[in-house]
Amino acid sequence: MENLAVLQRIMLWVTIWVYFISWLGFVFGIIFGKERLLPWAIRLSIAGIIIHGIWIIMRWVETGHGPYINLYDVASSNGIIAMIIFLLALWKYPKLKALGLLFLPLVFLLMGFGALSTRKPVGLSPILDSSWLVVHVMTAKLAFGSYLVSGVLAVSYLLKYREHEGGILKWFPVNPVNEELNRKFVTLGFLNHTVMLVSGSIWANVAFGSYWSWDPIETWSLISWIIYGIFFHLITIHGWKGRRMAWLSIVALISIAFALFGVPLLFKGSHNLFL
Repeated sequence: MENLAVLQRIMLWVTIWVYFISWLGFVFGIIFGKERLLPWAIRLSIAGIIIHGIWIIMRWVETGHGPYINLYDVASSNGIIAMIIFLLALWKYPKLKALGLLFLPLVFLLMGFGALSTRKPVGLSPILDSSWLVVHVMTAKLAFGSYLVSGVLAVSYLLKYREHEGGILKWFPVNPVNEELNRKFVTLGFLNHTVMLVSGSIWANVAFGSYWSWDPIETWSLISWIIYGIFFHLITIHGWKGRRMAWLSIVALISIAFALFGVPLLFKGSHNLFL
């Protein structure tokens, strides 16, 4: 088991470095005009996901449960879901290649942040082991990945808005494509976020006998859901777009990032994110 743990740690850092090298492919392909490197950057990202998936299986064997208990696991598993969503978006919308410049650093920095936290395996109490936990965790990760793509689209819009068509910004998606994709990813994230809250409440009632306990992470997840709900309302009902939509997307992403990674560092609660 000790050998497995060592190999698993090596695999995690190999994954981070593969994502980093993939990002360099996007950098040289777009900023330095070496367009032939872009397909290789995408292939490296796919290779990174495969290695990442093997790491998750190894970690699962080591801990006896999925990668969703402590920050070491959560950060990494959020990273692979985000990468899968990004590459699926890239497959559907090839013009999003330039977003790799902004998206890849967020992923490998997220994983590096998790890798520097405690990796000591934490057992999952039988009372917490439920199919509702699987639904809760998966929808949380899908929501985060969708919101991350939305936030990167917003940043690319603001950059393009300031500089218009000059330089590397010609690679970024133009409007109304950017706004429409932002709206789609916010919608996808908000739907998964809603299911996450509902399934989490049901899971909490099964495990603790209460649907809601105002745990810090529960509370901040609700706050971020309200923020995204307001965002969704403003862009669908009131037609907000452009810079207002972009800034809302960034503010909302900050709120969900704080709920997922800031709250566990600052508050203790029942979610058992052991640091």
